[in-house]
Amino acid sequence: MRSPRRYVVLPCALLLWCLILRHTLVCSTLVSEIAPTRKVGRRLSPSSVWDAGVLKEHMQAHSVKPSHIRSVWKLAYHADSMEEVADKLASGSNPPPARWIEALRRDFVLCTSSVIDSDSKDPAKGCKLVLRMQDGLLVEAVVMLLKSKGEDNDRITLCVSSQAGCRMACTFCETGRMGHLGDLTAGEIVEQIVHAERFALGQGQRRVRNIVFMGMGEPLDNYDAVHHAVECMMSDASFRIRANRITISTVGVVPRIRQLAADAVLRHVNLAVSLHSATQAVRLRIVPTAQAYPVEKLVESIKEYCDSTGRDVMVEYIVLSGVNDSEDDAKALSELLRGLNVWINLIPYNPTSVGESNGFRSPSNEIVREFDRNLRRFNCIDHRGNPVVVRARFSTEGGRDTNSACGQLATVQYER
Repeated sequence: MRSPRRYVVLPCALLLWCLILRHTLVCSTLVSEIAPTRKVGRRLSPSSVWDAGVLKEHMQAHSVKPSHIRSVWKLAYHADSMEEVADKLASGSNPPPARWIEALRRDFVLCTSSVIDSDSKDPAKGCKLVLRMQDGLLVEAVVMLLKSKGEDNDRITLCVSSQAGCRMACTFCETGRMGHLGDLTAGEIVEQIVHAERFALGQGQRRVRNIVFMGMGEPLDNYDAVHHAVECMMSDASFRIRANRITISTVGVVPRIRQLAADAVLRHVNLAVSLHSATQAVRLRIVPTAQAYPVEKLVESIKEYCDSTGRDVMVEYIVLSGVNDSEDDAKALSELLRGLNVWINLIPYNPTSVGESNGFRSPSNEIVREFDRNLRRFNCIDHRGNPVVVRARFSTEGGRDTNSACGQLATVQYER
């Protein structure tokens, strides 16, 4: 006679297997920490000279010392073509092997991307650039010229994209509506600086001083390319952008935040986390990837990052009228962040077609101010026991008129 236990164990085992499979499918669909960060098939030919990873591989393949990368970048920053770079390398006092110089001339270019359109209501304040990649992918970058007290020149901040489209699918964001079209290479990310400085030169400016990875895409979903791009940006042989002037913004890919804290390059830059709600149910409505990374796990990773690096984290909070702007929302946020090394950036929702289809509306300036006051009233204090710094943007500020504000970047209108 068969044991009845068998008929209990099998259904239970099957149910457990189904639950594990469902969790695996959700995580692999919503985020891509398991998949390679360089999309298969997007290796460029010729490659960008600003791609640290590809350039190092090229040097290794030709048995060239990696120290020559500094000479290449120093020449490339002031050159008009790779021919000029190669000629000056060959005539230098300590040239690399001639066969590699010829390979460099053949396999690399100063720019693989091009500007196909720009949009600016006031060029003196900045511009949105539409860029076409070598294989036809389109991305947008935003140049902001900001006045600095006591300085003759403007301070140039560049909002860069790390992907064409985005797989995170935040429900207020036009980029997420596009889906994930491709990861940018490190060189394509850095080339956005090249194009921005060309625009700034026309406005009497020169160098980009600040970088924010807040354009199209999830930077931590394209980790390796972002790592190599930042490596190039910070090099004193190229763009000389200090680590504390670079900010990487993430929707909250928890394993990558932990990796960031241990990264010899990226642990020195600023981190911003798009929280948008302190409660799991509301955040899930705004950020679908919250299903894979619940609020509690995300905040735990922020604390670990702060403890490991000693750096403060910017918490970004899109204020959506009637969704996450109540007194209870402010109280929950205060309690969630109490005692952490954070400061809060309140961003009123910028109108988008995808946001409107999900029932989102922009808050009034007074609602944003009231939310700010409630945070202080509910004793939102940092790890030092001081009130958490709260900075609020308002709907009258720039960016909306050119669809270049937070959540508005998309290239659908340029697709052919």
